Amino acid sequence: GQDPTLFTVTYHATQQDADDLMNALVSPYTNTSNPQQIFVAITNNDTGCSISTPSFNVEVQEAAEANSDMEAIVYEICDDEMDDDNDPTNNSAQFDLATQNDL
Repeated sequence: GQDPTLFTVTYHATQQDADDLMNALVSPYTNTSNPQQIFVAITNNDTGCSISTPSFNVEVQEAAEANSDMEAIVYEICDDEMDDDNDPTNNSAQFDLATQNDL
């Protein structure tokens, strides 16, 4: 509920950097360890006072595998009329992946 233009928020690799308002991380940021604790400094733009007690962890987890067992997944719907009839209004096919939920 506070006006975000009244504050500057910066992120830091160490608590000391956040306390000193030094070496702010840039975006995009690539974490250097996994997980990595990131420290936050919030500065009031009017008074210059800051607080640097908040922190959070960044953790990158490997993406889920859509086909972890490597079995072939065959689900095809083709538009047999595509580009053969010079009618661009039928150059697509609709399908519903929900029909594959129980497979």
